[in-house]
Amino acid sequence: DLLMWDLHRRLHTELLPESRTVVRFDLRGSHTRSYWLVVEQRETSICWGDPGFEVDLYVSADTLTLHRVWMGRQSMNDALRRELIELDGPRELVRAFPSWLALSIFAGIEPARTD
Repeated sequence: DLLMWDLHRRLHTELLPESRTVVRFDLRGSHTRSYWLVVEQRETSICWGDPGFEVDLYVSADTLTLHRVWMGRQSMNDALRRELIELDGPRELVRAFPSWLALSIFAGIEPARTD
């Protein structure tokens, strides 16, 4: 839940659609759950349950991969190419989605060594 909360707070709002757009995240792996991101007039809300709107874009992701992308340890392009994250929806939303995500504020920090 924390990842999705943080992710929705760190979006490039200037790149989001102006009209209402609903993105459904289906996470699998160690954490299997669905979340909905509702974009309205470039304002975002994260919903823990179905908000009742038609879904415009589906994001299916391995939880660990989404964390790696969020932390800057793996590129979105690599995750998409390896089909660890899959996008399904209109072409313009599929193309635009990766640009909406701003990484975690900790993404530029190297992980601690564990010797």
